[in-house]
Amino acid sequence: MRCKYLSRQVSMLLEIHKNYENCFDPDGTTAARRVGAGAPAAKSTETKGPPPLSPVPPDSSTSKTTTNVDTSENVKEMSKLQRREYIQNLIESMLAASPPNDSVDEDSDGTGNQEQVKQQPSHEHGNIARELAQVFQCLSTHDNGSLLSRAKGHQDGVVYINRHIAVPLENVELAQETREEDKANKTKPFHTLLFVSKTPTELMKGLSSSSLSSVASLKRILPNIKPGLTLHQVAAESCVPLPYVMDIANWLVVNRVCVSTVPVVRENRYACTEEIVQKMSEYTLPFWQRFGNNDCGDSDIPGNMFEVVSMLSNAENLGQALDGCNVDSRDLVYSMAVWLVANGLIRRVERFLFALNEKEKRNFSSRNSSEELIYEELLGEKYLNGAISVSTISYKIGIEPILFEKWIQWAERTNRIVVVTRCPCQSDIV
Repeated sequence: MRCKYLSRQVSMLLEIHKNYENCFDPDGTTAARRVGAGAPAAKSTETKGPPPLSPVPPDSSTSKTTTNVDTSENVKEMSKLQRREYIQNLIESMLAASPPNDSVDEDSDGTGNQEQVKQQPSHEHGNIARELAQVFQCLSTHDNGSLLSRAKGHQDGVVYINRHIAVPLENVELAQETREEDKANKTKPFHTLLFVSKTPTELMKGLSSSSLSSVASLKRILPNIKPGLTLHQVAAESCVPLPYVMDIANWLVVNRVCVSTVPVVRENRYACTEEIVQKMSEYTLPFWQRFGNNDCGDSDIPGNMFEVVSMLSNAENLGQALDGCNVDSRDLVYSMAVWLVANGLIRRVERFLFALNEKEKRNFSSRNSSEELIYEELLGEKYLNGAISVSTISYKIGIEPILFEKWIQWAERTNRIVVVTRCPCQSDIV
């Protein structure tokens, strides 16, 4: 069934089009509108104007053949400038139109009383012509500007149908595959944000002159975003509710301002990503532009990106790699590690949990303990299939990481699970 709002809006626009055409005679002169049904058309002061697209002759007795001939002749005589002016005036009339009035019943003879008006109030407040124009404006937006320009348009991609039904429109540049990937890798509270090209301090310079609410939240959050802090900790440091921080974090990731990953801490172990040789060849110049040439003869300071990647991937964890460097160069090496993670050259090695098979589970003695209840819950939720990382499981079931580490030790000691350490693949949830 067609929507009543759409039907009445289309009827309104067609009526505007018809009345607009009736303002012109076939010879291109402006004529007065008919006063009532059956009243003769009285011409007012004639003013030359562009002929209509499909003119209607003022005399209803004119044959259809004559109408078709006159129409074709007028269309041929219409210049590009006249046609553009004619269409522009028609579009402006449609955009300025008000919704139809329900004060009089459509099936009545035009003598509706006040009681009928109260029983059937009007629920139409919009203009579908203006709404289509807003849709076109949102879809044609092509903004590759600064963070400030994107922050201003963060809430502008919404079209209100009938002035109360909000329809959000996404950026046309994001392909379907990219949107699905962003949805799968949605930022979580135990993640952090790593900035690819600019630091938070550099981004703050472009936000100093704006007072928008979204920009105001960015000003409070950006200074507290650090590679070693989770978004939950950032929300506490910024005194901003966690849902607002998550909304801004997801928006920053979608707009390619930063990437989402687990915090870069000393306990992390890193390995090279796939096709690392090709990637390092592509990022050699950006790495040198970011950190310069540090090959100054000191063996504790890595001289180039190849040495940094080799040192980080061969160490047991990031802390061991930092301890092997000079005290003065540890901050520099840590910044290099953050840059490599942000650009996808190295990746954290994750831990995954596998449950033992059904045959071995029957030999376990069932005890009504908290550890056993957690084990049964993880089995029921299928979290022990080796495709979900330990940090994600801890977040999903709502257990503190320290307490969950104790449970993992208990589960390994009682031979209930097997912990596998490997680099995550695309199908894993991390």
